[in-house]
Amino acid sequence: MGSSLDRTFTDFAHADWLDRAFERAPLPAWAAALACAAVVVGLVAVAAALLEGPWHAFDAGRLLGNRDFRLGLTITALAAYTPASRYYLLRAAARNRAALRRALGPSAEPALAVHAPWLPGWVAWLFVLAAPAVGLTIDRDPGLYFRSGYWAVGNAWSWSLGLFAAWCLGRSVVATLGVSREFSAIAAALPQVDLLDRRWLAPFASQALFSSLLWLLVPAVWAVNLVDAPFLRVVPAITLVCVAVGTAALLLPTRGVRRRLVEAKERELAATHAALRGEDDALDDSLLAGRLDRPSVADLVAWARYVAEQSTSPFTQASRLRFVLYLALPLGSWLGGALVDWGVERLLR
Repeated sequence: MGSSLDRTFTDFAHADWLDRAFERAPLPAWAAALACAAVVVGLVAVAAALLEGPWHAFDAGRLLGNRDFRLGLTITALAAYTPASRYYLLRAAARNRAALRRALGPSAEPALAVHAPWLPGWVAWLFVLAAPAVGLTIDRDPGLYFRSGYWAVGNAWSWSLGLFAAWCLGRSVVATLGVSREFSAIAAALPQVDLLDRRWLAPFASQALFSSLLWLLVPAVWAVNLVDAPFLRVVPAITLVCVAVGTAALLLPTRGVRRRLVEAKERELAATHAALRGEDDALDDSLLAGRLDRPSVADLVAWARYVAEQSTSPFTQASRLRFVLYLALPLGSWLGGALVDWGVERLLR
């Protein structure tokens, strides 16, 4: 700790106590989250052994056949992943702000001081209220919750940690939308944009791609439960929410950039067309000013064509390809999970 990036993150207005805990942890955030998940699984295993005897994680020889075991692991993984992913989201925002500051210099300071309003914190608690609806969709019988045998270690594990995971998921939604809107506001507040040197666009594209990719793993983790029929309604609903938030995370940070690039192109094309009409001083505020003293008609036509062909997207071909490759991660995780389950089943026969 102690770098300029760390200080930028420490000053981030919306970092809460859980983000600070990851920041102060002696381990990287992913390792701290993994260690917490391992501790939870270990405590559950000890409680099951003491209260219920040896806990049967296998059902009919299938590793993932036991719903309590499978759902508990799913929720534990999400309870570890969602707070860590929010931490890394804020770190990425701090890193990309620093990159903008380096790329644009002092002229970017007023824009970097702009802060878009975030959704209120109580929005995260709405996800906690939605958790019982998810459980009821899976169980399909409210009477189960009033039977003495229902609240065994497995179900108690899923419900208690599930509420925390739901809250963390809501926190991540609030942070994702908040950071995305802030980057859009920063772009809108920039004093000027450069059509020729597009290196300043990289932090906006990086933030958009990173924020969106963080939402790929949530439906991938839930997909392991598709072996159980009741989850055929739950997993698509969760996937739809993640796709909606991921799409917003991809588009919102670049909305302000696209608008500024469109405005810059229109302004440059208007000046070039005015110069073609013979208007004096039409190019005083153009990017051509100082580059060509007396541009010819051919120069102006070529310049107008060049400006018109400039993309208003901050994404490069390389970043698009990388994003498509990352999109294959959920599919790979699903196929890998099915392969592991098949392999374990064969070994246990």
